[in-house]
Amino acid sequence: MSNEEKGFSKTSINWFPGHMKKSLNDLQASLKNIDAVICVLDARAPLSCINPELEKICAGKNIIYAINKTDLADNVITKQWEQFFKNNNKIVLRIDATKNSCKSAVISAINLATKSKQDKMKSRGFMMKIRVAIVGVPNTGKSTLLNTLAGGYLAKTGNIAGVTRSSNWIKLDKSLELMDNAGTLMPKISDKKVAENLAILGSIGEAVTDYESLAIVVAERLKEIAQEKLEERYNVKIEESDSGECVVQKIAKARGFVLKGGELDLSRASTALVDDFRKTRIGKISLEKPDNI
Repeated sequence: MSNEEKGFSKTSINWFPGHMKKSLNDLQASLKNIDAVICVLDARAPLSCINPELEKICAGKNIIYAINKTDLADNVITKQWEQFFKNNNKIVLRIDATKNSCKSAVISAINLATKSKQDKMKSRGFMMKIRVAIVGVPNTGKSTLLNTLAGGYLAKTGNIAGVTRSSNWIKLDKSLELMDNAGTLMPKISDKKVAENLAILGSIGEAVTDYESLAIVVAERLKEIAQEKLEERYNVKIEESDSGECVVQKIAKARGFVLKGGELDLSRASTALVDDFRKTRIGKISLEKPDNI
């Protein structure tokens, strides 16, 4: 069965659970008390991770774009993305939210984004209190970043889209509070490439996608951008005419994934391919790169 039959060629994906709507409402209600916003992006597809709904809500606020999971992406392309945001006059930083070393860089970015307020408060002799919201699509590492900044495990983390389901304020010290929001997708994702990228990254719930259809998309994408790494990982030869489904079949055959009766176990091969990509066993691969660098 092709990925078209399984729904990946459809014009849009709709996955907007109630907790996502609540998160957007919470953010909007708290906006008057928020001084800056950290938008956490997955380095493998930063542009696909930008939610227009969040940007619309946060219009007028200084947004810090934190390109996270840099350890999983192509380093050269990640640096290109950093330059892309700088060229567009955005505050941007590259981080690995699992590392304590990112804390000073994030705090510096917060200070830069809120400098005017801090200067105003100091000139009036008031005690500063800066409030920053951490936002992003699911599974980009928002809660991991919050835990690293707070020096503990305060927010739920995981690789399942939607693991954080409510908004919470965390007081780091007397002058800084962070708001952790549930990962929020667009109510409707009409761009096929964006939908594919978010599904590959695990930002879309498994109720919407299944591993077999997703693996076909991964195979097609890797054939396009990292064919040699794909061939090396599974010891297969991929022809120009091979479809994504054909590539998954070759992986199943090469790995000996066979069911009783000799039928290829495409489910097992699909799971292996998707997991191998997400865990960088195929290599550090970026799904998109900026055009104007």
